[in-house]
Amino acid sequence: MSCLTDKSHSLPGLRLFGNWVILILSLFISSGLWGQDHSLILKNDGSLHAFGRNDRGQIGDGTVYTNRRTPTQILPSGVAQVATGASHSLILKTDGSLHAFGLNSE
Repeated sequence: MSCLTDKSHSLPGLRLFGNWVILILSLFISSGLWGQDHSLILKNDGSLHAFGRNDRGQIGDGTVYTNRRTPTQILPSGVAQVATGASHSLILKTDGSLHAFGLNSE
């Protein structure tokens, strides 16, 4: 296991968020994407989790200005793919529906 102390470098599965270091276990993760200040985690079981800054509702939990320091479950299942922008997030569900949340001007 490596330790990351310099914010100018990144390692797979390791994300610096402010003073918090989040280690994501790749064994359970299908994909992870990083927005400007928020992150989405799609687990192998199709569940979606998010953490980070939420000033535009980009976390997708129905709140605004409620930052999440730890991964918060957004959907329990049914997510096929995810994408992030600076202050918005997109999810494609297994039923083919597309959902967006966050800043609407990007």
